[in-house]
Amino acid sequence: MKKVILYDLDHTLFDPKTIKKDIFQPAFDTLTKTQYFTESTLIKLKNDFFSMSLNTFIEKYLNDKSKEHFIKKLRSIDTLSTLTTYQDGYVVQELNMINYLVTSGLREYQNLKIDALGIRNWFTEIYIDDPIDPKWNDKEEIMRLIIKNNNYDISELLVVGDNPESELKAGNNIGIETIQILREGIRASEIANFKINTLNELKKYI
Repeated sequence: MKKVILYDLDHTLFDPKTIKKDIFQPAFDTLTKTQYFTESTLIKLKNDFFSMSLNTFIEKYLNDKSKEHFIKKLRSIDTLSTLTTYQDGYVVQELNMINYLVTSGLREYQNLKIDALGIRNWFTEIYIDDPIDPKWNDKEEIMRLIIKNNNYDISELLVVGDNPESELKAGNNIGIETIQILREGIRASEIANFKINTLNELKKYI
């Protein structure tokens, strides 16, 4: 019987595309001052920022100087307007499980989102895998730490997320059953043990 769920945040509990994009304009402005981009590249760059991981974005577009200035601006974002989870987000609390949040992104920005969503108290612990200032190697290391610190049996856990290259891969490597949630635009992956379209479907796996 399951008693612990390890949740991802973006595209699992929250749609990051719902954040007002104008808060990122100062960060985008720094790019044109530190690196040359054609107009068409800038348009694609901005679209890609909201659909790929930060590390992938940096590797694809930025040199060392523009990366430094861009990250500094992102870390300086100090407020977000109130955000809402996906409509089925309430299920996290209804299931009466032990919940952990294991998310990736800039620590300051992810914390802003968590607070703007008002979901901090949904979780026993929150772990943020910051790719620029890492405390852990990856989500797999975080999950192993949670298991070790709490003496969980692997059979008691579920991983719920969207990304086959991140939380789903990490769970599989450890032997935790993984569930991919197929939010809009997410492609189904064979790597997940199970697939769901809404968090309401979690009930049959616990």
